[in-house]
Amino acid sequence: MDNHEKQLLIQRIENAWRGVQRPEKSKISVQTRDDGVADYFAGTSWKGHAVEKLRAQESAISIFFTPEAYHYWLPAYLVAAIEDPANLDIVTDHLIGSLSPHPLKNRLGPEKKARLALLTKEQIALIICVFEHIGLVFSDPDWPEITMTEQIAIEHLRAIHDAM
Repeated sequence: MDNHEKQLLIQRIENAWRGVQRPEKSKISVQTRDDGVADYFAGTSWKGHAVEKLRAQESAISIFFTPEAYHYWLPAYLVAAIEDPANLDIVTDHLIGSLSPHPLKNRLGPEKKARLALLTKEQIALIICVFEHIGLVFSDPDWPEITMTEQIAIEHLRAIHDAM
């Protein structure tokens, strides 16, 4: 993906999340002990987060966010995955896992269903684009299992998208 394509995708993400309401601090985390997730994100927009800061908040996307907080700040992680996936590093795994079916049961748990219920068809399509980008960035013929997780997530999201 060249820079022009990245910028177009980021613009589409901005448009798709326009109007999503930021949750108040008390509705950011599902737990009171959340490694500072609510403190960090409270009062912030989803825009303008440095990759290093999102890496420091890697547990937010997979563990601590309420469905509403997930929906609101998800584009911050998507944009970071487009702009600098290598430095986002392990967080891309958390991002993909946050919407992936259980590998053995091939179904979503209740927290993932709640996240998906808030997403629009366009938002899911954009998530698929970002996951495909991540898969291309980290693909390695010597380690095909690295991209298998992305493929499972993409196929599952496509099925949901097509059913909408």
